[in-house]
Amino acid sequence: MKERIRAVSASELGQYEFCSMSHYLSKEGARISGEGKSRLAEGKEDHRIHAKVITRRRSLNRFFTYLIIIILVALLLVYYFQF
Repeated sequence: MKERIRAVSASELGQYEFCSMSHYLSKEGARISGEGKSRLAEGKEDHRIHAKVITRRRSLNRFFTYLIIIILVALLLVYYFQF
């Protein structure tokens, strides 16, 4: 009989990469209690805020990239039609 291979999710890989011990303990059924819960909540909030900052920066980078392209095209058109 073939052994069934379990797929690993990206979230699980991220958890392992961040802390292999935490990954192992959660796979073994350990639960977070007390101070760990509040620290986990703080960490999740920090990650949520960081994700918002990164998303905002990516949007600004995209905006300025498009703006530079538009300006360059406008300058090329002015140069082209000037002669």
